[in-house]
Parts: sequence; structure tokens; C-alpha cells
Amino acid sequence: METARQLDEDTLARKRRTLGEDHPDTLISAYNASTSLRRTGKAHKARQLTKDTLLRFRRILGKDHPVTQTAAASADVPPPPTRPSMSDLDTRDPWL
Repeated sequence: METARQLDEDTLARKRRTLGEDHPDTLISAYNASTSLRRTGKAHKARQLTKDTLLRFRRILGKDHPVTQTAAASADVPPPPTRPSMSDLDTRDPWL
């Protein structure tokens, strides 16, 4: 497992250098590296990388993209809050 983690981190570093932080391939490598970190007992570092990667997935691919949803589900991170629609609001409220 340690060798896999090292390879995942090396791949992530190379993709960040060549493709940039927000490229979808880089984000997938970051997701893979966070999984390897978690499996090798580096939970804190894994959590930080997972959170950053998930925020980038949501910004780049959108919250409804299948890759974003898979990453969120496996990370066990709740989705961001949504804004209420007009139908959710009480239009009788004088402050609206």
C-alpha cells in the first residue's frame, strides 16, 4: 500500500505541474491520492486533500456531475447547501 501511495502522490505532482491544479485529470489523480493516503493511515492529510479536491470538482465539473457525486459519496461529505427556489418562499412575507 505504501508503494501505491507514493506512486499516486508522484502522479498527482506531475499532473499538477503539466496540466494545472484544476484540470479534470489532475483532480482524479488527487482523488486517487487521497484514497491511498486514507488507506495508509494518513487520515488528516487525506481529509485535507479530499476536501480540496471535492471543492474543485464541484467548481469545475458541477455538483451534479457523476464524478463529483462519486467523490462526495465515497468521501462521506455532505453536499453544499442549496439556495431556496421561489416556490419555497412564502410570498405573503412583507419582507420579500
